[in-house]
Amino acid sequence: MTEKNLQLATGCWIEGSWGQFASTRLIEIAQEYGYEISDDDEKAVNAYKAYDDEFDGECGEKHNASEWILMQGGLLDDAEEWLNKNVAREGFAFGWSDGELFYMNTEWFDQD
Repeated sequence: MTEKNLQLATGCWIEGSWGQFASTRLIEIAQEYGYEISDDDEKAVNAYKAYDDEFDGECGEKHNASEWILMQGGLLDDAEEWLNKNVAREGFAFGWSDGELFYMNTEWFDQD
């Protein structure tokens, strides 16, 4: 687990030019801070990056990489939640706004 005493830079961490790969970049960032993914998670990320929407799971079953990563409660949501629980300081959060990932004071996300 990561120390929550890190002085992380606030602001945009993943800007919009990452396009569809912003999701896999967030997963990579979480991994850099200690987030562990399964072999199937790794296969999903690699398939998604290769524009291959299907991958073989550990038991030989077929899975959809986009759904694995992007569906509500999928790997992307799990990685973001992990960052907020294990890396973000109290009063700060990682979150998406207009297709970009920010690390900001939680009050910033409440503003319109």
